[in-house]
Amino acid sequence: MSNQNYVITSTSEFSEKKAYVDHYGDLVIEHGEQSVIVDVEQAKQLMEILEKFTKGAAQ
Repeated sequence: MSNQNYVITSTSEFSEKKAYVDHYGDLVIEHGEQSVIVDVEQAKQLMEILEKFTKGAAQ
């Protein structure tokens, strides 16, 4: 998964984000000049949150 860049497409003029795995194996999500670094354990928790979020949005 390293050396791959991903783009989380824009849903409005300012919402595009970029994500990649850094040399430590952490997921980095960038939005403009800000970034969030998520390790593997945090990514697992984030996946659970996103699953609940998307289920709620689908209803």
